[in-house]
Amino acid sequence: MKKLLSNHIITIISSLTLSSLIILYGIFESALLHFIAGLEFSSLTILRTFFALLWVGIIVLILYLNSLYKNNYFTRYGLYWDKKLNPFCSSCKSPLTFYEEYKGYKAPLFYCFKCNLELEATDEDGKSLNLKEARNKIEK
Repeated sequence: MKKLLSNHIITIISSLTLSSLIILYGIFESALLHFIAGLEFSSLTILRTFFALLWVGIIVLILYLNSLYKNNYFTRYGLYWDKKLNPFCSSCKSPLTFYEEYKGYKAPLFYCFKCNLELEATDEDGKSLNLKEARNKIEK
């Protein structure tokens, strides 16, 4: 946990440093263009450039941090699973509901409310797995 937190702090500091460099570059470029064009370079121009580039840096940081927290799925037994071993639909990646018996069907089923799909988790031998069995096999 400490290592994960440390990595996030390093990422945030790196992103803020990159944002600062982008801002400084933007201010320098704006000043250079104003100098070449012979225009007066006011503090208002510096502030506008600074805040515009600051927003760009913040948006880049948010997008990067969001990509770190996205759920990573892996596939086992015909379903997607997350790190906490929760099942997700193989079509739309929505969370699944598990039923031991569903609509008279005796095999254990997973149901996706978004797709209206009944999904079955089967092992390599074709045997239907319930939620507990699938999680136990994945953990091994």
